[in-house]
Amino acid sequence: MLVAFGRKYSEEDNGNKFLKLLNELGELLGVVNIADFIPWLGWINHLTGLNSRVERVFEEFDRFLDEVVDTASRKVGVREEDQVNFVDVLLDIQRNSTVDDNASMLGPKEEEERKS
Repeated sequence: MLVAFGRKYSEEDNGNKFLKLLNELGELLGVVNIADFIPWLGWINHLTGLNSRVERVFEEFDRFLDEVVDTASRKVGVREEDQVNFVDVLLDIQRNSTVDDNASMLGPKEEEERKS
């Protein structure tokens, strides 16, 4: 976690909560969602609690990642090359990029095909 987020999450810093969240995410990734195979049986996920578990884990991860981004964006000053983490790189890209109204996520080849 140190490389990606710029700090180590120990037991004191909600580390146990984060590890528990990662474990639950791993469990959810392995659960068979019947609605993926038979969509009209999706109501069973409400009975088993799968939908509520997925929603809760999503909201907790969202809060955690918001906190990571907020913390990184509040840091002021220039960092040395070896202190830059993944979140810093993404925030730097966001700060330095300019987005056109007509900009797209297409690659150069797809962009050329679209213009043709």
